[in-house]
Amino acid sequence: RYTYDKWGGTCRVEVFLMNVKEVLDDWPEADMRTREWVSVSTAARRVREIELKRLIQRVPELLRGGG
Repeated sequence: RYTYDKWGGTCRVEVFLMNVKEVLDDWPEADMRTREWVSVSTAARRVREIELKRLIQRVPELLRGGG
């Protein structure tokens, strides 16, 4: 969990790991967002929110059961 300021307010974010079993060619937000599978290090470099960056960097540890 983390919070950040946006549009004059505070956004509260809760992040969950997901085990992806199927990837659809089309999804509800496909016209607004692109999907790209990247490494943990690339994902962490791409985000601006420092708290989210830290969470992403912990993914390998969490997958090993260390979190």
